[in-house]
Amino acid sequence: MKKTMKIILPLILIVAICINSSFALLSARTNKISNEFNFSYTDIKLTEPSWDPNAPNIYNPGQIINKDPQITNTGSQEAYVYMSVFIPYVNTGRYALTYDYKTHKYENIYKEASQIEAFSYDYGGTGWEDVYASEYKTTMVHEGEKYNGELWFYYYKTPLMPNETTTPLFNNLKMQRIEPERVFA
Repeated sequence: MKKTMKIILPLILIVAICINSSFALLSARTNKISNEFNFSYTDIKLTEPSWDPNAPNIYNPGQIINKDPQITNTGSQEAYVYMSVFIPYVNTGRYALTYDYKTHKYENIYKEASQIEAFSYDYGGTGWEDVYASEYKTTMVHEGEKYNGELWFYYYKTPLMPNETTTPLFNNLKMQRIEPERVFA
């Protein structure tokens, strides 16, 4: 009987403590808590201070064009920003230079086409990081025309606070020198 009482009495005590603490926790009163929500918005604006949009769209091979894309956070909340750059391909021809023994003249004969990037830029914007280690080949449509090219993605390493502007991703574009390759046949 003593052994049974030694086992039953602690069990009854544990059950009583659990029941009393449950009632105490469930019947406790706390102050009212109200949730406050502040509505904010995220908005960004792409600017290029050195770019003249009214300048003619005719560029010469090797020409350097001032472009300095940067993003401004015009919203009321910090923003993580990304930028993509599309580099279209330009078709170049490959020619064979042949000699016509009858006319004693050299002639260019078109052999095959290759594609190179239309322009290059020196990525070096402080605070920017490229997302992909290599280019992403794609086709873009602009004003009904399809363009093959490379799409590069970059992100700004730190969140952009309201009214803050990123550093330029690059400062200029350089048009490629597009010259057909010549093969002597």
